[in-house]
Amino acid sequence: MSEHTLKASITGMREGYSEYAVSQHNAIANGLERAVSQLVETFEFSSASDPYINLVDLGSADGVNSFPVIESFSRALNKKRMPLNLMVSHVDLPSADFNGLSHNIYQNECSYRQTLSTENMGIHSVIVPGSFYDSFLPENSADIIFSTTALHYASRRASILSKHVHPLCATGNEEKSAWEELSASDLNTALNHIHSSLKSGGKFWAVVPAHNRDSSTGKINNYWYREVLDVMSEQLLELVDKGIVSEESWNNFVLPVHQRHLYQWQKWFADNESMFQVDFLYAEEQENPYLQRFTNIHQDLNLFADDYLLSVRAWSEQIIIQLLPDTEQRNTFFEGLRNQFVQTPDRFENDTFSVYIGATRL
Repeated sequence: MSEHTLKASITGMREGYSEYAVSQHNAIANGLERAVSQLVETFEFSSASDPYINLVDLGSADGVNSFPVIESFSRALNKKRMPLNLMVSHVDLPSADFNGLSHNIYQNECSYRQTLSTENMGIHSVIVPGSFYDSFLPENSADIIFSTTALHYASRRASILSKHVHPLCATGNEEKSAWEELSASDLNTALNHIHSSLKSGGKFWAVVPAHNRDSSTGKINNYWYREVLDVMSEQLLELVDKGIVSEESWNNFVLPVHQRHLYQWQKWFADNESMFQVDFLYAEEQENPYLQRFTNIHQDLNLFADDYLLSVRAWSEQIIIQLLPDTEQRNTFFEGLRNQFVQTPDRFENDTFSVYIGATRL
C-alpha cells in the first residue's frame, strides 16, 4: 500500500473521508479562483454598520472540503473591509457527525481558524442543524452561501430501481418519471430556500455533481463515479442472484442523489430570473486524480487501486452497509471493486463531472 493509505483522519461520513476525498477537493479547487474573482471580489457590503459578514457553508459534512473555500473567501473579503468580523455558519442535517465537524473546525491544522489566525479579522463559528429542503436560516440573514458537492442529494427516494443503484440509470417510464419529477421539485425547493436566506445582493456559489448527456442520442456519457457505480450495481445484482442479498433489500436500495444536466440548472434560473442574476454557470469534467497519480508517480496499479478504493469506500460504505451488514461480506464486495480497478484502470479515467453556479440574489 502507498504511504498515505496509512494516515488516519477525523471525518463526518466514514473514517478516511476527509483524507481521501481527492476527487471532491479537485472539483472544488478547479472553480474556486473564478468564484473569488467574480463573486467575492464583487461583493458589496450592505452597510458599514453590519456587525459581521455571515458566510454559510451549506452541507458541511466534516468541514474539511469547505476549509479552502472559507479561507479564500475570507481573505478576499478582508481586503475589502479590514478588520473583517466574520460569522461562519456550518449547516448540515441533524443526523450529521457534529462532534467530528466541531473537532475539525477548532483543532484541524487545515481549518480556517488556524490558517487565518494571524489575519486582522474576527472569526466566529456556529454549527446549524438544518436542510436545504427546509428553512435552514432566518430570511435575509446570509451574505454569502456556498455549497460544495452537497446539492445533489435527494429529499427522499422517488421509486425503486430495478437494474442499478443510481437514479440516472432508471429503467422504464415509471421509474424515470418519478425521479425526474422529484429532481425538478427538489431543485426548486432548495434554491428557493437559498434565495430566502440570502440578503439582497448576497452571493451564491455551488459545485454540484452533474451528468453529461449526448444531445443527439440521449445517451449519458458521464456522471460522478459512473464506472464505479456501474461495477457496484453489477456486483450487487450478482449477490441478489446468489441469494446473499434479498430481492426485497435490493428493491429498497437506491443512492439518494440527483445529478442534473447543465441545461436543468440553466432552465431553472431562466424561469426564475427575478430571483437571481447569474454571474456564471458552466459544466466541467475532471480526470480521476488517483489514476493521474498512478500514471505520473507510482506506476503501480496496486497502489492506484488501494488509494482509489479508500476514497470510494469512504463515501459509500455507510450506504452499502444497508445491503451488506456483515463485515466479511462487505470486505469481499469492496475487494471485488478493487480488482476491477487493477484489471481495467482506464475504465475509471474520468470520475467526476460538475456544474459550477455563481449567482447574485436580487
